[in-house]
Amino acid sequence: MKTSILLIEDDEISRFYLSEAITLLDVELTACSDLASGCMAMRTKPPSLIISDLNLPDGGLLDMLAAFPAGIPILAISADVTPAIRARLATRGIRDVLAKPMPVAELHGAIHRLCGSAAELWNQEKALKALGGSSAALVSMRAMFIAELPVAAYGIQAAFDAGNTKELHDALHKLKASCGFLGAERLLEACRALDQDLSAASVSAFQTTLADTLAFMLSSDD
Repeated sequence: MKTSILLIEDDEISRFYLSEAITLLDVELTACSDLASGCMAMRTKPPSLIISDLNLPDGGLLDMLAAFPAGIPILAISADVTPAIRARLATRGIRDVLAKPMPVAELHGAIHRLCGSAAELWNQEKALKALGGSSAALVSMRAMFIAELPVAAYGIQAAFDAGNTKELHDALHKLKASCGFLGAERLLEACRALDQDLSAASVSAFQTTLADTLAFMLSSDD
Protein backbone atom coordinates (compact mmCIF):
# COMPACT_ATOMS: atom_id res chain seq x y z
CA MET A 1 0.00 0.00 0.00
CA LYS A 2 1.34 3.41 -0.96
CA THR A 3 2.30 5.78 1.84
CA SER A 4 -0.27 8.57 2.24
CA ILE A 5 0.62 11.97 3.67
CA LEU A 6 -1.67 14.71 4.91
CA LEU A 7 -0.14 18.19 4.78
CA ILE A 8 -1.79 21.00 6.76
CA GLU A 9 -0.22 24.39 6.00
CA ASP A 10 -2.02 27.73 5.70
CA ASP A 11 0.76 29.75 4.03
CA GLU A 12 0.30 29.34 0.28
CA ILE A 13 4.00 29.60 -0.62
CA SER A 14 5.04 27.15 2.09
CA ARG A 15 2.27 24.76 1.09
CA PHE A 16 3.39 24.88 -2.55
CA TYR A 17 7.06 24.28 -1.64
CA LEU A 18 6.24 21.42 0.73
CA SER A 19 3.81 19.83 -1.73
CA GLU A 20 6.38 19.94 -4.53
CA ALA A 21 9.03 18.41 -2.24
CA ILE A 22 6.76 15.68 -0.90
CA THR A 23 5.51 14.65 -4.35
CA LEU A 24 9.09 13.90 -5.38
CA LEU A 25 8.52 10.79 -3.26
CA ASP A 26 6.30 7.93 -4.40
CA VAL A 27 3.47 8.84 -2.00
CA GLU A 28 -0.13 10.00 -2.05
CA LEU A 29 -0.47 13.60 -0.85
CA THR A 30 -3.48 15.53 0.41
CA ALA A 31 -2.78 19.21 1.13
CA CYS A 32 -5.08 21.35 3.29
CA SER A 33 -4.96 24.97 4.42
CA ASP A 34 -6.52 24.65 7.88
CA LEU A 35 -7.24 22.17 10.67
CA ALA A 36 -10.94 21.83 9.85
CA SER A 37 -10.28 20.63 6.30
CA GLY A 38 -7.41 18.47 7.56
CA CYS A 39 -9.69 16.72 10.08
CA MET A 40 -12.29 16.19 7.37
CA ALA A 41 -9.66 14.60 5.11
CA MET A 42 -8.55 12.32 7.96
CA ARG A 43 -12.10 11.11 8.52
CA THR A 44 -12.36 10.26 4.83
CA LYS A 45 -9.04 8.38 4.78
CA PRO A 46 -6.59 8.21 7.71
CA PRO A 47 -3.08 9.00 6.38
CA SER A 48 0.20 7.25 7.10
CA LEU A 49 1.74 10.54 8.26
CA ILE A 50 0.50 14.00 9.22
CA ILE A 51 2.72 17.01 8.47
CA SER A 52 1.29 20.14 10.04
CA ASP A 53 2.22 23.69 10.87
CA LEU A 54 2.03 24.40 14.58
CA ASN A 55 -0.18 27.48 14.27
CA LEU A 56 -3.08 27.61 11.84
CA PRO A 57 -5.93 30.10 11.25
CA ASP A 58 -8.48 27.95 13.12
CA GLY A 59 -6.28 26.80 16.01
CA GLY A 60 -3.01 25.36 17.18
CA LEU A 61 -1.88 21.85 16.30
CA LEU A 62 -1.47 20.87 19.95
CA ASP A 63 -5.04 21.90 20.72
CA MET A 64 -6.38 19.60 18.01
CA LEU A 65 -4.44 16.42 18.75
CA ALA A 66 -7.45 14.76 20.41
CA ALA A 67 -9.35 15.08 17.11
CA PHE A 68 -6.66 13.18 15.18
CA PRO A 69 -6.86 9.37 14.77
CA ALA A 70 -4.65 7.60 17.31
CA GLY A 71 -1.37 6.08 16.23
CA ILE A 72 -0.65 8.27 13.22
CA PRO A 73 2.85 9.84 13.44
CA ILE A 74 2.96 13.63 13.28
CA LEU A 75 5.72 15.82 11.85
CA ALA A 76 5.33 19.39 13.11
CA ILE A 77 6.73 22.30 11.12
CA SER A 78 7.24 25.88 12.26
CA ALA A 79 9.23 28.98 11.41
CA ASP A 80 10.14 29.25 15.10
CA VAL A 81 11.62 26.07 16.58
CA THR A 82 13.37 26.39 19.96
CA PRO A 83 14.58 23.72 22.43
CA ALA A 84 11.60 24.58 24.63
CA ILE A 85 9.17 24.03 21.76
CA ARG A 86 10.84 20.72 20.88
CA ALA A 87 10.55 19.55 24.50
CA ARG A 88 6.88 20.56 24.71
CA LEU A 89 6.06 18.77 21.45
CA ALA A 90 7.84 15.62 22.61
CA THR A 91 5.74 15.48 25.80
CA ARG A 92 2.58 15.62 23.66
CA GLY A 93 3.67 12.74 21.43
CA ILE A 94 4.81 14.73 18.38
CA ARG A 95 7.42 12.48 16.78
CA ASP A 96 9.53 15.14 15.05
CA VAL A 97 9.67 18.87 14.29
CA LEU A 98 11.40 20.76 11.48
CA ALA A 99 12.11 24.47 11.16
CA LYS A 100 10.83 26.24 8.04
CA PRO A 101 12.26 26.59 5.51
CA MET A 102 13.96 23.18 5.48
CA PRO A 103 16.01 21.59 2.68
CA VAL A 104 14.17 18.99 0.63
CA ALA A 105 16.60 16.31 1.81
CA GLU A 106 15.86 17.10 5.47
CA LEU A 107 12.12 16.82 4.85
CA HIS A 108 12.55 13.54 2.99
CA GLY A 109 14.74 12.19 5.79
CA ALA A 110 12.05 12.94 8.37
CA ILE A 111 9.38 11.29 6.20
CA HIS A 112 11.53 8.18 5.83
CA ARG A 113 12.12 8.01 9.59
CA LEU A 114 8.47 8.43 10.50
CA CYS A 115 7.04 6.18 7.78
CA GLY A 116 9.63 3.46 8.13
CA SER A 117 10.99 4.55 4.72
CA ALA A 118 8.71 5.59 1.91
CA ALA A 119 10.87 3.76 -0.63
CA GLU A 120 12.91 0.61 -0.89
CA LEU A 121 16.65 0.56 -1.49
CA TRP A 122 16.04 -1.94 -4.29
CA ASN A 123 12.75 -3.11 -5.78
CA GLN A 124 13.58 -6.32 -7.64
CA GLU A 125 10.04 -6.76 -8.96
CA LYS A 126 10.13 -3.30 -10.55
CA ALA A 127 13.60 -3.96 -11.99
CA LEU A 128 12.50 -7.23 -13.61
CA LYS A 129 9.40 -5.56 -15.04
CA ALA A 130 11.50 -2.77 -16.57
CA LEU A 131 13.76 -5.39 -18.17
CA GLY A 132 10.92 -7.47 -19.60
CA GLY A 133 11.27 -10.17 -16.97
CA SER A 134 14.77 -11.16 -18.05
CA SER A 135 16.77 -12.41 -15.05
CA ALA A 136 19.94 -12.59 -17.15
CA ALA A 137 19.57 -8.93 -18.17
CA LEU A 138 18.99 -8.00 -14.53
CA VAL A 139 22.20 -9.70 -13.41
CA SER A 140 24.21 -7.86 -16.09
CA MET A 141 22.58 -4.48 -15.42
CA ARG A 142 23.01 -4.90 -11.68
CA ALA A 143 26.75 -5.53 -12.09
CA MET A 144 27.10 -2.41 -14.24
CA PHE A 145 25.10 -0.38 -11.74
CA ILE A 146 27.30 -1.49 -8.83
CA ALA A 147 30.39 -0.43 -10.79
CA GLU A 148 28.75 2.89 -11.72
CA LEU A 149 27.81 4.03 -8.22
CA PRO A 150 31.28 4.92 -6.82
CA VAL A 151 32.08 6.83 -10.02
CA ALA A 152 28.76 8.67 -9.80
CA ALA A 153 29.35 9.53 -6.13
CA TYR A 154 32.75 11.05 -6.90
CA GLY A 155 31.57 12.92 -10.01
CA ILE A 156 28.53 14.46 -8.33
CA GLN A 157 30.52 15.56 -5.28
CA ALA A 158 33.26 17.01 -7.49
CA ALA A 159 30.73 18.93 -9.61
CA PHE A 160 29.08 20.30 -6.47
CA ASP A 161 32.39 21.36 -4.93
CA ALA A 162 33.38 23.09 -8.18
CA GLY A 163 30.02 24.85 -8.46
CA ASN A 164 29.43 23.27 -11.87
CA THR A 165 25.63 22.98 -11.82
CA LYS A 166 25.31 21.82 -15.44
CA GLU A 167 27.69 18.92 -14.87
CA LEU A 168 25.90 18.09 -11.63
CA HIS A 169 22.44 18.05 -13.25
CA ASP A 170 23.77 15.98 -16.18
CA ALA A 171 25.26 13.40 -13.79
CA LEU A 172 22.03 13.21 -11.81
CA HIS A 173 19.99 12.80 -15.01
CA LYS A 174 22.12 9.83 -16.03
CA LEU A 175 21.95 8.23 -12.58
CA LYS A 176 18.16 8.71 -12.38
CA ALA A 177 17.76 6.67 -15.56
CA SER A 178 19.86 3.85 -14.11
CA CYS A 179 17.95 3.94 -10.83
CA GLY A 180 14.68 3.67 -12.71
CA PHE A 181 15.80 0.61 -14.65
CA LEU A 182 17.23 -1.12 -11.56
CA GLY A 183 14.47 -0.26 -9.10
CA ALA A 184 16.81 1.73 -6.81
CA GLU A 185 13.86 3.73 -5.50
CA ARG A 186 15.38 5.51 -2.51
CA LEU A 187 18.41 6.62 -4.49
CA LEU A 188 16.10 7.86 -7.26
CA GLU A 189 14.30 10.00 -4.67
CA ALA A 190 17.65 11.33 -3.40
CA CYS A 191 18.63 12.26 -6.98
CA ARG A 192 15.37 14.15 -7.45
CA ALA A 193 15.77 15.93 -4.11
CA LEU A 194 19.31 17.03 -4.96
CA ASP A 195 18.20 18.12 -8.43
CA GLN A 196 15.64 20.41 -6.77
CA ASP A 197 17.85 21.66 -3.93
CA LEU A 198 21.58 21.98 -4.66
CA SER A 199 22.55 22.43 -1.00
CA ALA A 200 25.26 20.83 1.13
CA ALA A 201 22.56 19.07 3.19
CA SER A 202 21.04 17.52 0.06
CA VAL A 203 24.45 16.42 -1.22
CA SER A 204 25.19 14.81 2.15
CA ALA A 205 21.82 13.02 2.19
CA PHE A 206 22.35 11.90 -1.40
CA GLN A 207 25.81 10.48 -0.68
CA THR A 208 24.47 8.62 2.38
CA THR A 209 21.66 7.07 0.34
CA LEU A 210 24.07 6.16 -2.45
CA ALA A 211 26.41 4.46 0.05
CA ASP A 212 23.48 2.58 1.62
CA THR A 213 22.29 1.45 -1.82
CA LEU A 214 25.75 0.27 -2.83
CA ALA A 215 26.25 -1.63 0.44
CA PHE A 216 22.86 -3.30 0.05
CA MET A 217 23.56 -4.25 -3.56
CA LEU A 218 26.94 -5.74 -2.66
CA SER A 219 25.62 -7.63 0.36
CA SER A 220 22.78 -9.19 -1.64
CA ASP A 221 24.76 -9.76 -4.82
CA ASP A 222 24.83 -13.34 -5.99
